Amino acid sequence: MIEMLVVLAIVGIMFSIALPSLRPHRSETPIQMAQKVFSLAQETRLAAIKSNEARSISVSVQDRSIVSQAREKPVEVPKELEFVVTFGRGNEEATENAKITFFPTGGSTGGRITFRQNGADKATVAFNWLTGAISLDQASSPK
Repeated sequence: MIEMLVVLAIVGIMFSIALPSLRPHRSETPIQMAQKVFSLAQETRLAAIKSNEARSISVSVQDRSIVSQAREKPVEVPKELEFVVTFGRGNEEATENAKITFFPTGGSTGGRITFRQNGADKATVAFNWLTGAISLDQASSPK
């Protein structure tokens, strides 16, 4: 009887270790990616205000990465997501690189980053050029 309990315990432990690798990998949704960028932007804006020096978020469309001067680790955009970056007051679309700068006064150069998946679900992080306010907007398709 004790041997049976030991075997069951070992099988249970092996199953709990193997289960996570058996689940299909779920890609990040547009809202999850937008939340990461929203958090990164807030951190960058606060760093600019606190340090009394301008701080920027650099977006590389080709490398699919978003880097902040306030954080070392970049945010990588998964290949499953489409994304569009506009910057400046005129909302010019970036084809290669874009930079959104936050000033010590709290303002920014403005822009937006929109993430889409399958052409339907989308989420946008917007940067107000005058106030520097950062907003997050989510829209999903009806199912």
